[in-house]
Amino acid sequence: MVSAQTVSKLTRDLDEAQRQFHQARLDDDYAYLFLKGVSLRVASDALVLPSDGGETWGLVVNEAMACARPCIVSDKVGCGPDLVIPGKTGSIFPLGDVNALAISIVELAASPERLSSMGSEARARLRNYSVETAVDGIVQSLAATLNRRVLNASV
Repeated sequence: MVSAQTVSKLTRDLDEAQRQFHQARLDDDYAYLFLKGVSLRVASDALVLPSDGGETWGLVVNEAMACARPCIVSDKVGCGPDLVIPGKTGSIFPLGDVNALAISIVELAASPERLSSMGSEARARLRNYSVETAVDGIVQSLAATLNRRVLNASV
């Protein structure tokens, strides 16, 4: 269980990090949160992507999952519904809900075993999102299209 005091401190730190991030007007596709004064194992073992929906997918999530890292993403990250399975490969929090983000981070950091398990699940989940799978899908689509044209031409 996460204490109210821990969530409160992390929420304040996240608010400050968010303020500094926006003040700096960083224009990256993704941002890792490195929180000053908060010693969380999550800082190097998971991806936190609190995006506002500026990207349509969020390729950094694929990259993190390929490295067996669970991902904590906002509900505006395009790939969230496809890749992030809450409790299995990471978690999804409502954009702007710093308290929910703080709870997700603390809960993930609280259990190194769960962190490792979720990382393995994340890597396994990503297997369906490979270059090989994409090429196979394109080839199958082309084959189906060509077969339909042949069938339609003979009618």
